[in-house]
Amino acid sequence: MSRYDWGQRHPGIDRLEEQISEARRAVIEHPVYAALEQRPRDPYFLSTTCSPCGTSCPLLKSLQRNLTCVEVPWCPPA
Repeated sequence: MSRYDWGQRHPGIDRLEEQISEARRAVIEHPVYAALEQRPRDPYFLSTTCSPCGTSCPLLKSLQRNLTCVEVPWCPPA
């Protein structure tokens, strides 16, 4: 049993699914969606999307330290 399956459903979920059903159907039936599903997974895509995150995170932390009152590493007061 899934940890998200509690044997009951909130009525708001049913209303939301009904409200988005037409847009969801349009997305699923679109040719681009079908092409994405048929394309084999590309390891190059992962290597190009994960690399910028590794280089931008230190830059963002440096900006955070310089522009705010955050200091790294934090040490508790004596």
